[in-house]
Amino acid sequence: MLQYKDLNLRRVKAAFDKVKAAIEAGDFRSADVKKLNAGPYYRARLDYTNRLLLQFARIDRPAAEGGSETVCLALEVIENHAYERSRFLRGAVVNEARIEREPAADAKAPALGAEAAPLRWLGPGRTQFELLDKPIVFDEAQDEAYRHPAPLVVIGSAGSGKTAVTLARLREAEGRVLYVTLSAYLAQGA
Repeated sequence: MLQYKDLNLRRVKAAFDKVKAAIEAGDFRSADVKKLNAGPYYRARLDYTNRLLLQFARIDRPAAEGGSETVCLALEVIENHAYERSRFLRGAVVNEARIEREPAADAKAPALGAEAAPLRWLGPGRTQFELLDKPIVFDEAQDEAYRHPAPLVVIGSAGSGKTAVTLARLREAEGRVLYVTLSAYLAQGA
């Protein structure tokens, strides 16, 4: 299970650890994982009033490297069933009564892997991910660049993750920021 970098577990750490262990063991029934009617999201029961918002991502690898793998992304703790306050659900209406009647998700279900968001790379030992337009896990060099204090000039070859690192940094920047690029697409859309 990968955790969103801003996941706040301060009130539910013990319950989260139990749910995490159950999901990593493929025991979705013990974690009470159920599909939400709003988008590709699931929820796990942490305790009587709190839920953990989940999404699944798929890593496609060659068969020689183990083939496809589906990983669970822990996005957000939803306190007191307040789904309407979720930043990921964005105000979508979640009918609690409908959730409870649906059977628990099955770790082996083909639909689970089919609707999972694509994840291009998963580094060994990585436990956190960034969420830009899709889930992204930084490698060691990208993580080092991300954590480096400003000012920062990011250079690298095509496909090295410069844009992902820069956009992640820009999302957290306060005050005025200068972003220089030769890409018209990024200059207008980033």
